[in-house]
Amino acid sequence: MTEPTLDPARTPARTLVPADAPVVLSVRGLVRHIPITRGIVFQRTVGQVQALDGVDLDLRRGETLGVVGESGCGKSTLARLLTAIDRPTAGEVTVLGEPISRLRGRELRAARRHIKLVFQDPYTSLDPRMTVESIVAEPLRIHHDVAPRAEHRRMVRELLELVGLNPDHAGRYPHQFSGGQRQRIGIARALALRPEILVCDEPVSALDVSVQAQIINLFASLQRELGVAYVFIAHNLSVVEHIADRVAVMYLGKFVEQGPAEQIYCASRHPYTRALLSAAPDPFDARRGDRIRLVGDVPSPINPPSGCRFRTRCWQARPSCADGVPPLAAPDPAHPEQLVACHLPLAPEGERPEVSTPLAPDEEPGASVEPDASAEPAASAGTAGPAGTAVPAGTAGPSGPGTRGGTDGPAGSSGPGTRGGTDAHGGPGSRGGPAVR
Repeated sequence: MTEPTLDPARTPARTLVPADAPVVLSVRGLVRHIPITRGIVFQRTVGQVQALDGVDLDLRRGETLGVVGESGCGKSTLARLLTAIDRPTAGEVTVLGEPISRLRGRELRAARRHIKLVFQDPYTSLDPRMTVESIVAEPLRIHHDVAPRAEHRRMVRELLELVGLNPDHAGRYPHQFSGGQRQRIGIARALALRPEILVCDEPVSALDVSVQAQIINLFASLQRELGVAYVFIAHNLSVVEHIADRVAVMYLGKFVEQGPAEQIYCASRHPYTRALLSAAPDPFDARRGDRIRLVGDVPSPINPPSGCRFRTRCWQARPSCADGVPPLAAPDPAHPEQLVACHLPLAPEGERPEVSTPLAPDEEPGASVEPDASAEPAASAGTAGPAGTAVPAGTAGPSGPGTRGGTDGPAGSSGPGTRGGTDAHGGPGSRGGPAVR
């Protein structure tokens, strides 16, 4: 089965970023390891959470880079490091040619004028004791050399009008606005100093769908008008597809694939990217009926797997995948802008495993079945599979949870019975592991 291409009628029109546009943000070898300590008086380090481990990226003026991945993969940590809220363990963040990771005091404050953060939650990112005018004018008061104080009120009104709010409401408090309006206030505050870069940490995830569309359209219009560049972090692949020029897919603290949005969505080369795309519902795309479901949970960042970090959930993993960390490189010379970190990148035409099991109509999204060519066809009575292997829907394996739709295993088996029949004597039925969204 080949990878279908996106419908041109549904592909959003993006502003073409010139190849010679200046790089406004550059990241090289960014690492953030958070120490785990034990003890109260005499603390000692007993481990490290590898939140980020070697991230590289470039962002050009007027460009949007979308960052996607599962919860806990390091996206918000990346946002905090880019805006110098947190300090990296290693690596460097360069804004407009100036390294900012080691700056302190006035120098750091001056550098932060060029890169601002739009927070995820519009309810907690605004001070409830301050009026909207005070919130939006706060960056102008801190950077008093931007404009004289007499101009602050006029600039606040212009910013509120720029983001689609009534300037006459500047004297109100945050609780008097809806969620979408509060997010517009946060965007106005971030734009107060006219930064070249906005880091948007899931700015629409807490909003209704209709309000999400309004905020996304606002970001697009601001980019056309001001030429600002975005690092846009989101879970929703459809939102990223609509707004991003390039997409970076993150897994367990690393970028596993990076490239133009059209290339990522139409001809992804990394198995994890392919699984994410198959999990996103799309009524216009026939591939959604052939969903790739991954077994197991994301490994702990305290002790990630050796070699390729995705190999413990990858259906095409080989023993050699544990030997070395795959570099983020272009597998196809015809597309040098598409970078993939995989020892066995998928074919450009997107061949999928033929046995990837689609969800049953009545099945909840909690079930997880690994696409495995060695799996036997499902038996009508729930035949048990060999230990450690993935079994199609309707069967039960003795070493893992059964899948929904079959009958229960015999009493005393080591795995719980499957959901859909009478519970086995050994324990209740199980829905299985979580699915990738």
